[in-house]
Parts: sequence; structure tokens; C-alpha cells
Amino acid sequence: MKKVFEISPDFDNFRFLLSVPDIVENELLETKKRNGIISVGIIGQSLAPNFPRFKFKLFCDPRKKKDKRRIDFNVSCWNAVEFICDYETKLKFEKKFGNKVEIFPVDTDLESDFYYINLLVKVKAIDNSVEKKWDEQQDFIQENIKNEIFFRDDYYDEFYYVTEDFIEWVKENEIKGMRFELAGYMR
Repeated sequence: MKKVFEISPDFDNFRFLLSVPDIVENELLETKKRNGIISVGIIGQSLAPNFPRFKFKLFCDPRKKKDKRRIDFNVSCWNAVEFICDYETKLKFEKKFGNKVEIFPVDTDLESDFYYINLLVKVKAIDNSVEKKWDEQQDFIQENIKNEIFFRDDYYDEFYYVTEDFIEWVKENEIKGMRFELAGYMR
């Protein structure tokens, strides 16, 4: 059986970017209203052409005097709500996924340029016929996923799901800053 993973931040090894509180959430809601999208979460629909330039800051753990985690990440993510990459990784995502992603520039307190990635691939991936809690391993419908390696579920759309092929692509391209949690198996 093929495995499906959920993208999560590698916060054990890397620091990460977080949105400036409330600004991104409020702006995103306004952007979605302007684009005719009615949803609380990001749902895999286009956010163009009115996507504002958001501000993200490097997270500083207030419990630590000095945070020794690395900042040489290519990707910073907090589920699908905040999936950000540097310029070189942006080019790799554009080449690999083309019109399956939207990419918007964002401001950060780091020297490199960073970009917000909105994944547009949304499929009925999770088999909801068997009732499971959202944090349990899910049954994924292989027939619906087909050849997608990077996708959202049409119901659990706040997460990015990937296959082992995506993970291999990440390794080949030396993309750092995220990890992959087993979400379930394709059936």
C-alpha cells in the first residue's frame, strides 16, 4: 500500500516564519471576499488577483534565551495556512507544479526573498465512509489521487498531503524546513 503524508514544520531543527498576528488572517478573509470565496479556511481556490503582500516574522521562542535552531530553511510552513518558500525553491515549485500552484511574494524579516504557495490541487482523497477522527490515520482513495504527489483533500483542505514521490523530489532538490507525518494509506 502506498503511503500518504501530511506536511508539517520541522521545528525540531529549524526556526520558522509566522504571520504577523491578525494582519494575515484579516487580509486573507478580505481577499477571499473580493474574489468571491466564502470559507473560513484556505480551500484550494485561486487567491489571485487581489492577494495582498503579507508580513511574516521569524518565530522567537520566548521560553529560550537563545534559539539555536537553524534558519537556513528553504520552506517554512504551518500546515497549508502558511506555506512559504525562498526564491530558489519557488522556481522549483513553478517548474514541477506549474499552474497547480499560485505563488505570491511576501515580506519577512530575513534577507532572502520569500513567497507564499497556494496549492490549487484539491481531490476527494480521504475516504469518509469510515468514521475516523481527524488526527487518526486516514484511508486515502488511490483512484481519486491518481498521479498527484502534492494535493489537498476536498474536505480536510487546511492540510497539504503528499506521496513518497513528493518526498523523494524534496530530497533530490535539497529542500529543508518541513517534515512529513504519516497521514494514512491509499486503498
